[in-house]
Amino acid sequence: MDDGSEIVAVADLNKFVTDCFMTIGVSKLYSEIMADAIVGADTVGHNSHGVYRLEKFLSDVESGLVDVLGTPKIEKETPATAWVDGQNLLGPVVGNFCMKLAIEKAKQTGAAIVVANNSNNFGVASNYSKQAADEGLIGLAFTNSSSLMLPTRAKYSITGTNPISLSAPGESDDIFLLDMATTVTSGGHIQIKYENGEYLPVGWAFNAACISETNADVGLKSGRFLPLGSYEEGASYKGTGLSIMVDILCGILGAAAYSSRVGIWTTSFTKHNANVGHCFIAINPDFFAPGFQTRMSEFMSAIRNVKPVDPNRPVRVAGDKRYNLSKTIAKFGGIKYEKSLVETLRKLSEKFKLKCVPFLPRRKSLDEVSFHGSYHSEADKLSGTIKFSESEEMLSVKEFKSTLKEIPFMIQDPSEWCCPFSEASEITATENLRKKRQRLLSMMYERRYKRATLMRSIAFVPIEKKSVYTDIDEIIETQPTSKKLF
Repeated sequence: MDDGSEIVAVADLNKFVTDCFMTIGVSKLYSEIMADAIVGADTVGHNSHGVYRLEKFLSDVESGLVDVLGTPKIEKETPATAWVDGQNLLGPVVGNFCMKLAIEKAKQTGAAIVVANNSNNFGVASNYSKQAADEGLIGLAFTNSSSLMLPTRAKYSITGTNPISLSAPGESDDIFLLDMATTVTSGGHIQIKYENGEYLPVGWAFNAACISETNADVGLKSGRFLPLGSYEEGASYKGTGLSIMVDILCGILGAAAYSSRVGIWTTSFTKHNANVGHCFIAINPDFFAPGFQTRMSEFMSAIRNVKPVDPNRPVRVAGDKRYNLSKTIAKFGGIKYEKSLVETLRKLSEKFKLKCVPFLPRRKSLDEVSFHGSYHSEADKLSGTIKFSESEEMLSVKEFKSTLKEIPFMIQDPSEWCCPFSEASEITATENLRKKRQRLLSMMYERRYKRATLMRSIAFVPIEKKSVYTDIDEIIETQPTSKKLF
């Protein structure tokens, strides 16, 4: 069935995005930097920072909100440090300038740190840390952002999602590449959930009453995204602390905006300059013990070779997803975009009077190259029927195997709070409920979430925007334990 999706070659998309920026007066060099940042985000699975944001980046230029002339200015410098004024230029332009400067200094001094103020949204943080790894260095990149994160015990958001990225090179192009928000998820992912009509997993966002919210529209408008850990019982103070740490490095240290002074990108930025702050660190392993890359590869191999719980889902390290996606793109020749983004590309081509980016012929396994709207698109699919072991039977609900039918359905929300299978993987209702039961038991015995939170976490399994309900009270009451759970 034709769902309106299309596959676009990376080279063609790069050229199209470059042409869009050049049409509105951006230099060829800066346009290419923007294309690399935007298209590059989609090639590594960070869909919320890719073509999905293209119109916003373009509108910032058209409205005069960001400047496109000039270059970042070094305000203060030593052999190992620099403080840079981004001159209100496009974020990726400032980011590239600063990371390259940090790399050059680290090669000479062993380690370098560069901070920038007066910048804008720079896209995916790993786009910059990886530049250091490509040069054989350890790279770190941070940026502060709009105040959308609700600190532990707080009623209002006052810090940002503030991402962190660290890269470390191994041998033969092997790489550790961490890229994470300090919230459970980024604001862009929540917005995509809303636009796709999907539920939010419990623990992503609060509503205005500071209760966990599963309606993506409500969660997005509330602007109360939860820190890593979600709740105090889950050590959310760690996510809160990491977000504050990033604001110290990016906002305070570089005299950029910080905390609630950083505006909301889609609203407040239209009233004043963003003055976003960045921090870039490069470390040269050659100034330390020899053999860094060899030990790094040995370490990553040891982690990957740990025996997994599920043989079909091997243990991975940060950066493996990027590698897997790059192989998929090479296999199918491009990135698959859903209908709404295909329409965006067509609309932009008409607006700027450009030839629309060409779409590749469809292939039989088209779904395998889908990245937008599926954050686990490369995940391994489960096959066969799960058999219960004797120990697993002791934890199961007696009634549920006899009362449920083996009804196959399509998972629409492959998040951590539902079964983390790839999008459109066919599984059975029994398998799904077994996985959810195990997660429920883990929460009850180890974290002891509040009853209301537990009820919301088990209350639905998204299935084509409908819900499959199960009775949590029955599950709790039939557990073979005398412990008081709540």
